[in-house]
Amino acid sequence: MDEFSKVLDSNHGCLSSEIEDGFQLKLKGVLGKHKKIDSWRDYFMALGKKIPEGEEGDKVIYERLIQAVKNSRRKEYHADTDA
Repeated sequence: MDEFSKVLDSNHGCLSSEIEDGFQLKLKGVLGKHKKIDSWRDYFMALGKKIPEGEEGDKVIYERLIQAVKNSRRKEYHADTDA
């Protein structure tokens, strides 16, 4: 994933057709294994992230989502009015 992120950053978010096709195949493979993603826990598990069970796992998920919003806000993907 780090390599993929570097390619996106170096090309301003644009992928070559070869890389885009490979990414789509991987994504379809993940979605094919996990036909139904109904929760953030399911989502992270589909990505291969290990999430602890119970309240500890809920806390991990909460912290990851909060950090994702902070990162997006820092990158100015969100306006100041988003709450």
